[in-house]
Amino acid sequence: MTGLAVASGLILTMAPSAAASSGGGCRPYSDRYSGWKFRACISAHKNVVRPDFYVDRVGQHDRGFCRIDVALEKADNKKFTGSKTIWRAHYGCKQGHVPYSMKTPRKAHGYYRFWVMVHNRRAYDPLAGASPVLHN
Repeated sequence: MTGLAVASGLILTMAPSAAASSGGGCRPYSDRYSGWKFRACISAHKNVVRPDFYVDRVGQHDRGFCRIDVALEKADNKKFTGSKTIWRAHYGCKQGHVPYSMKTPRKAHGYYRFWVMVHNRRAYDPLAGASPVLHN
């Protein structure tokens, strides 16, 4: 009887959580001309999605206008058809870690990616990059 109870306990502890998140992490981006280096990241903790980014190096040409725009995008499928931007924010151009300042509700299941866009006066198009996809 004890052996059966121990065996059934092992099965329960080894089974994956039905609501576990998959994917996520960080993706690095850089621009050789401007000197920018940043990482767009996304993770989940207890089914709450948490985007953040790291600026590893600020571009050498950015003495005037410079802004970092971020956006959290959500979709119901891997292809992101019909996706919606559910949160946007703007930051100044500084080096360092910018922690998440927005968290999703616990039951906000779906596919997520976090966009980071650097705008400056020398670039016609922003340097943009997205985190890996997170399925929550």
